[in-house]
Amino acid sequence: MVSPELRNSMVSPELELHMIQDPASKLHPKEEVSVVRYMVGQTDWKSAASE
Repeated sequence: MVSPELRNSMVSPELELHMIQDPASKLHPKEEVSVVRYMVGQTDWKSAASE
């Protein structure tokens, strides 16, 4: 079975597959934190529940 990465590299010659030994020590990714939070007041949800 051929991995998707290898299959894509065979189809698209401009893409290259690179192996990195111990990537945790050699790469320094930036942290991305995305949180979606909605604050709903008690009166809002109580009135919506009673409708």
